[in-house]
Amino acid sequence: MLIPRSRYILLMSSAGWFSALAWAASDGSRPEAIIDIGNNRVALPRGLTATNIPAASVAQLTTLKSGAFSDLLSVSSTRTSTASSYVDSDGVMKFNATSDVPRFTWLGGKRRLVVDPASTNLRTYSQELGNAAWAKTSCTVTDDVVTAPDGTMTGDKIVYNSGALGYVSQNNPYSFTSGSAVAISHFYKAAERSSTSILVSNGAFGGAGANGDVVFDLVALTVTPARSEVSGTITDYGNGWFRCVAVVVPTATATANIQFGRAQSNGDGSAGIYAWGAQMEALAFATSYIPTTSATVTRAAEIVTGTALFNALMRRPTGTNVTRYLQLEDPTLSSTLQQLWTFGGDSGNSRLGVRKTQNGGVEGPRGVVGNGTSVTTHVPGANAGANPGDSIGVALAWDTTNSRMALKGALVGSDGNAWDSTVHGASTFTLIDTTTYKASLLIDQIVLYPTRVSNAALPGLAVAA
Repeated sequence: MLIPRSRYILLMSSAGWFSALAWAASDGSRPEAIIDIGNNRVALPRGLTATNIPAASVAQLTTLKSGAFSDLLSVSSTRTSTASSYVDSDGVMKFNATSDVPRFTWLGGKRRLVVDPASTNLRTYSQELGNAAWAKTSCTVTDDVVTAPDGTMTGDKIVYNSGALGYVSQNNPYSFTSGSAVAISHFYKAAERSSTSILVSNGAFGGAGANGDVVFDLVALTVTPARSEVSGTITDYGNGWFRCVAVVVPTATATANIQFGRAQSNGDGSAGIYAWGAQMEALAFATSYIPTTSATVTRAAEIVTGTALFNALMRRPTGTNVTRYLQLEDPTLSSTLQQLWTFGGDSGNSRLGVRKTQNGGVEGPRGVVGNGTSVTTHVPGANAGANPGDSIGVALAWDTTNSRMALKGALVGSDGNAWDSTVHGASTFTLIDTTTYKASLLIDQIVLYPTRVSNAALPGLAVAA
């Protein structure tokens, strides 16, 4: 039987894991590209190149084949030694020393893409609390007594002296700058004690009021900050280990002491807690763990951009971008924009993209669409989904008439500008700005549609992976 060409294209596009039924929007729109990080699979248009994308029909664009990550996205990063960590599928932390390849990590039971900015671990001997670089106040430390998150016997134990609130700290106080956030992190595992804290002395806040103490309960999985200028998160790394992060926004330019593994009640000389992997970074969020010994270590930024094919798909005047990710940091602590993705740069009246928040406000991701003369910003309401630990889906749709965004299953605002794609003949898609408008998150999926998905169907795409 002779199959009509239109039906043949539909059958071809429906074959395989990328079938139209599995990925189609409720209005029938079908994808032209899928990057499914969690399931390690990619789909792209069959038989098309960057050169013939502009003239391709929707039917051609949505006739898909399986591909590789490198067909759609490119990674540029100079890696050395053990500065780029990730959690493998076996739950063990490992280190990627290969440059210019994507870095995937398993957190929360899912495989996700890591895109970190450049950062330096400012704490030396990060896995050796027994080293002389660490002062022990009202406590003792025994090195290498428990298996650490990286599978090595390098986890230390802090035991608190009788009648005292013990802690460890590096011998040199840190010089804080007013308004410049610092992220302090440490891995802890319950022993006889199951709660601890990271504390910054109140010198960072002008010497008045409470210390900047953030308490972590490893059983209840709660985080309790002592004052408004500090916040924290707790993340399960398996085998009883939790990464505890305290973010401090100082209100004074001054030196202050930083205490790690601080006891929450007087010690008895035998009870304690396990600790590993201390880190401090001059950022408003913690990046992936960077081990150190006698000197600080810097990890280069990871730059993720579209390939020629992906850029050609994004450059079309009509389309929809759906990005799903895990939020890691509290975006309200940053005083600058944070880009989820952008096409056409971070400024100007012809750009397209999604910012994560703006100027330390509480709004969630917001779409930005320029028509060549002005920019529409699709702004969600307060507390719209930017909290640490949230799995988020955001969909931005555009054509030559208007644009609209949906976030966490709901439309945002009203229709806005059409997008001016005419000036983007050489523009590049950038995923997560890691140089200027830094953000901390893990990518789950990116799905492109060659059509402007309807307002009625858009919320159904703006869901977590």
